[in-house]
Amino acid sequence: MSTHFNATVDLAGYYFQQAASTAADIQVIALKAGGLQADDALADNATLAAILTAGNVEADFTNYVRKTIAAPTRSAVNATDRTHLGGSAVGTAYTLTWTAAGGATNNQLGKVVLLYVPVPGTSPNSDILPLFAHDITATTDGNDLVITFHADGAVRYRKP
Repeated sequence: MSTHFNATVDLAGYYFQQAASTAADIQVIALKAGGLQADDALADNATLAAILTAGNVEADFTNYVRKTIAAPTRSAVNATDRTHLGGSAVGTAYTLTWTAAGGATNNQLGKVVLLYVPVPGTSPNSDILPLFAHDITATTDGNDLVITFHADGAVRYRKP
């Protein structure tokens, strides 16, 4: 299941566009399954700081780092009246890989969260905005952890 965050749902396309054309980033973090808020409660968090102080715990498995989508995309597809937000052109799946994830320290994971980071490297968690969260079921064990977003993007919007 996917969760849209209430504070940013109407601006997600804008944030992807900003990350594509400025120094801002779209980053992806993983959250541990234990203590994870229900989707309705998670959606109420307006910042990464709020997510992490509400009982959700960011992953800390061996070799974990926050991942950056290298070239965020926002693509309007007129034929289907949709807008696709992702990390590659529509029709191309995008993958993120944590190499040798876990081993010494392992985590059971429950969500990945896409975030807008206004100033990479210096933005505090209180300035980082959550955009979407996707359910995952994975346990690290020292093998690569690969998250693959659909070929139509990490998220698609369709006009009503």
